Amino acid sequence: PLQSASSTLFQNEEAQDRVVYAVLSALQTILKSMKSVATLHKSPTVQKSARCIRDGIVQTLSTSTALGNAVVWYANCPISLSLRNTIEKYIVHQSITATSAGNNDDVENIDTKRPKYGAWESVVKRAGTNAAGGNIIRRCTLYARELEENIHRINIESGAEYQMTRLRLARIALNLLLQWGRNAEDIILERHGCVGHSLDDGALRKLPQVVLRETASDLRALGPCRLLLSVAVVPTPSPSLISVVGSGTHCLRWPPDGISNINLLSRYLCEDNASSDANGEVLPSIHTSEVIAMCLQHLGVAGGIHGALSGGVIGEGSDVVPDIIRALGGGAQVHDAILKSLVVLNSDSTTLSKNKPDRRCILSLTLRLLDLVAVCIAHHPFLARNILIGPSSSHGVLADNELIHQLVLAVNKF
Repeated sequence: PLQSASSTLFQNEEAQDRVVYAVLSALQTILKSMKSVATLHKSPTVQKSARCIRDGIVQTLSTSTALGNAVVWYANCPISLSLRNTIEKYIVHQSITATSAGNNDDVENIDTKRPKYGAWESVVKRAGTNAAGGNIIRRCTLYARELEENIHRINIESGAEYQMTRLRLARIALNLLLQWGRNAEDIILERHGCVGHSLDDGALRKLPQVVLRETASDLRALGPCRLLLSVAVVPTPSPSLISVVGSGTHCLRWPPDGISNINLLSRYLCEDNASSDANGEVLPSIHTSEVIAMCLQHLGVAGGIHGALSGGVIGEGSDVVPDIIRALGGGAQVHDAILKSLVVLNSDSTTLSKNKPDRRCILSLTLRLLDLVAVCIAHHPFLARNILIGPSSSHGVLADNELIHQLVLAVNKF
């Protein structure tokens, strides 16, 4: 049901929402329960049974491409569809401009005997020339690539009930990704006799480096990290776009090389999604920071970025870490998210102080983001540096100092 529901893109909204939510909720609840039973139950037989159930679910999630894509689709669906809608609006605008400028350009207004565009003639014709022919495809492609590099510019509408349903599905899907990854960690640790340990206590560091690298590879294969770094499923064009520009190959100008799932998810980190919805439920920002931190930790098991600070080389000794650095905008998204959250927390806004649930959510998000920075410091120092001072390509000296300044203010305040 999960796979079939994702392929139809919410066409039968109410029924699909119930089915998808039930399936995602059941899977994450089972994984969470089996993790506790396998660790804490006093009966070895029950522990073994719990591990068998856990192993079967994790193995299915990691080996079924369709199922994995369905889970991550619901996790990033609000972002993916928002990106699609933003691109479509630009395409429609370009198409209308080209059509308007290309039809009857030489026809004069019967009453005034002037060109039909009057004083706007040169502006409209120039825009029409830019949008005409192959230019419209090129311009729309460049626009899509620009959005990919600035994912924070995408507006996520969260007021409508339908959109809030998507966000609730995204939250439960992110929870499933998190439980999937944590249980994959347990499986890998148990293979090396580290039952009851976690990646945080450094139990795997005692293994020989060769074995550790193999273990890191197994962890990436068994957990959701590989899926998060893969290219996201392209949503189908909306009927409104097809009615305007047709259904040709240029109908939806998605980023040419695709966009990774983790890049889409990073949009949740902005503090405008750190509040609670109408039902008091936390929106996906906090869960996203935990998932990204987990992915970074999995990538860093084999030693992270060796020598990344020497000469400014990204990812020496690793062929996958640069992918996640690019997906996170070189650290720009996390930097901006922490800075925004700290500014809000350090402000004396009476509105925020009265809205205590929102303040708690933003504080919780800030702490999770700082946990993410701690993971980067331990495993990926280059990324940690970019997060703390801001990527040099998008931030100046003042912005670099601002995050540190806000951190100091927060420490003194709390």
